[in-house]
Amino acid sequence: MRRTGRTERTRRAVVGLAVAVVVLAGCGGGGDEPRPAADGSAPASEQPEPPEQSEQSEQSEPPAEEEPLPCVPGVEPFTGPAADRFGAESVMAAYCTLAELSLEHAFTDLIVPAQGRSARAYAGPRPVLTPAARARWDADVAAYLRAGDGAAHDRIDALVLTDVVDVPKGFRLADDPPPAIGDEVGARAVASVVGERLRLAVPVRTGIVLERRGDDSGRHLLLPVTKRLSVDLERTGSGRWLVADWSARWSRGRVQLVFG
Repeated sequence: MRRTGRTERTRRAVVGLAVAVVVLAGCGGGGDEPRPAADGSAPASEQPEPPEQSEQSEQSEPPAEEEPLPCVPGVEPFTGPAADRFGAESVMAAYCTLAELSLEHAFTDLIVPAQGRSARAYAGPRPVLTPAARARWDADVAAYLRAGDGAAHDRIDALVLTDVVDVPKGFRLADDPPPAIGDEVGARAVASVVGERLRLAVPVRTGIVLERRGDDSGRHLLLPVTKRLSVDLERTGSGRWLVADWSARWSRGRVQLVFG
């Protein structure tokens, strides 16, 4: 029995030592320095961890490019034969040229009749006219200023509302600026092909400021007018559109009080 007890104690000691070795190995050797890898690089425990990417950087996307605003709110891309022939973007560029012409030059202080104007007062549209149209424009301006030629006036008036005298009975043009307000180019333009030219039909609206005759209260009224403008444009070698010919029909609404 004494021999058996000593053997049992010896077996338990061996098992305990084996457990201790396993525990020390799991703890990293109790302070022993880690050995370098075979290729000479630092042990895995000493290699720097890759920087963590934030969720924001992982999910961030390049900002979407904003679409440019149309030159006239609400205008839709052109389709149909004109867009097929010249390209939808090119037709839109022609429309924007016409819109700029109408908004910047169609309604000016030329609305109010005045004596002694020079040809320079009518120079606004010249940069967007073809050479031939520019020559006709200059001739019409000269004929109108020299002799009050009615046909020349109507051709000028189709692009630049000028010398308005036909107002409803009992009213007159306001004698203080602005002569017109509410200028607007219609978003529903019609594009077509005429030979080598692009034709655009566009409604242009404004309101001529009036006063009632004999009323000195300062109240102003508005005469709504609409110009149905038809313009033929030619494209230059650089892709720019120029006005080659034009015509217009005018209509007007009822006089309405707008401000006093």
